[in-house]
Amino acid sequence: MARNGRQRSHRENAGGRRLRRVEAIFFSTSNIGGAAPKEASHDDGLKNAKDLRELSACDVLISCQGGEYTTETYGPLQKSGWKGFWIDAASTLRMSDDSVIVLDPVNRDVIRDGLARGLRTFVGGNCTVSLMLMAVAGSFGRGWLNG
Repeated sequence: MARNGRQRSHRENAGGRRLRRVEAIFFSTSNIGGAAPKEASHDDGLKNAKDLRELSACDVLISCQGGEYTTETYGPLQKSGWKGFWIDAASTLRMSDDSVIVLDPVNRDVIRDGLARGLRTFVGGNCTVSLMLMAVAGSFGRGWLNG
């Protein structure tokens, strides 16, 4: 039953109002021109994830490629004048003053503050620490634990 619920939810969200406003373009470092997922807005295949011109045309980039890719791409993209949002799973930018570690709902206020200050780089936290914080976040929120 859960599987059917997830499939239905995915179908409703993918075909629903949420993604109609999003132009989904998929990039690859190793399968350029290959078939893009069905959620792609265009039928022209996977784009080159190292093509700064193609990347800079996007308002938001979500990367799960790893630290080496972030190191090679993020700086040059910023220097080119790109003003989009960078959302990254790699640890590379975690300690940067210009980024926010995202662990909603644990640090929702920090995320909102970063957006209000104009920050546009959001990164994932360490997996172990993230899981631990999510496990105890409710206890902190209720005042059952001191930080």
